[in-house]
Amino acid sequence: MAIKDKSVREYQIASYGDAVAKRYASLKEKGTEHPVMEKDPLLRHLKAELSRHRKRLLAATRKVEPKPVPVEEPPKTEESPKKKQKTKKAAG
Repeated sequence: MAIKDKSVREYQIASYGDAVAKRYASLKEKGTEHPVMEKDPLLRHLKAELSRHRKRLLAATRKVEPKPVPVEEPPKTEESPKKKQKTKKAAG
């Protein structure tokens, strides 16, 4: 059964990130040049696993769409007193 817990996935990503960094450091210590480092099979495997775990984390986290912000209507302005008086005179 697949692990769907976000914290577990984040831990796996962190551990693979550390393993990639350690492998780079060990290859650099040996004096390996950068183009040769990228072809190292163990390093390529670790980087591939790191990429897979990142994709799984993105797939496992639920995508939440932001709620639309309600538009506030401008406050209603009161009718001017002149208009009210005209309507009273016309009715009366």
